[in-house]
Amino acid sequence: MAVREKITHILNKVFTRQRVRSFLKVFGFIVLYAGLFGLTVYFTMYSMIKIDEIKVPDLVGTDYSRTREIAKEQKFRLKKKVGYFQGNYPPLTVIDQYPEPRTRIKKNSFVTVYITADIDQVEMADLEGFSLSEAEKMLADQNLRKRYISYMETGNVPSNLVIGQSYAAGEMLNVRTGVDLLVSKGQRKVSYVMPDLIGKSLREVTVFLEKWGLKVAESRIQYVEYPLTPAGIVISQSPKPGFRISSNNLIDLKVSQ
Repeated sequence: MAVREKITHILNKVFTRQRVRSFLKVFGFIVLYAGLFGLTVYFTMYSMIKIDEIKVPDLVGTDYSRTREIAKEQKFRLKKKVGYFQGNYPPLTVIDQYPEPRTRIKKNSFVTVYITADIDQVEMADLEGFSLSEAEKMLADQNLRKRYISYMETGNVPSNLVIGQSYAAGEMLNVRTGVDLLVSKGQRKVSYVMPDLIGKSLREVTVFLEKWGLKVAESRIQYVEYPLTPAGIVISQSPKPGFRISSNNLIDLKVSQ
């Protein structure tokens, strides 16, 4: 117990209230100055970073020469990508950019701009009534591109003729513009349900098919021996009964001999 009292007495002498108070004052000043120093460094660095940044302007729709002036004024560099784009734009016009407007970037960073080529325009030709191959050649001669081809059955226009185009004749287009074409498939073929010809005579079948615009070529008839069956009777057919056929279908028959 005496030892404990001695230790307590010594500590009270060393750590007097006045000394503790002085220590806390010094420690508080150190913490305060360290905090102020940290805040000063933070705001200094933040200000330096902000000064070194710019907001990307909206360049879409501007002429490329004006875009270069803006880049020089606001201290960023341009990366130019030229191409043939969809739509009718004046030559050398910015139609897209990266990064987007109002994005913050460092000074002297690159901004990519997509611009239309310095190109001429051509007058769209009237392609209706020409064959698809002729229309394709006419488009190539005008430095236009064939894009999508659609087909439609028509009652009075022969097949493979152009009956529509995505741009009207006489319209001014930038070269390399894609043009869609509508092409005739000709008159729709009438279809029939293949009848059952087995057991009928070849003569009867021939007359019946010709009545509906269907024919059996001699080379498609195969004569085979078929016991107990008179000659000239159909014993097999292709397509089978019930299939849909048109005048384009080939009909094969096997006939007894």
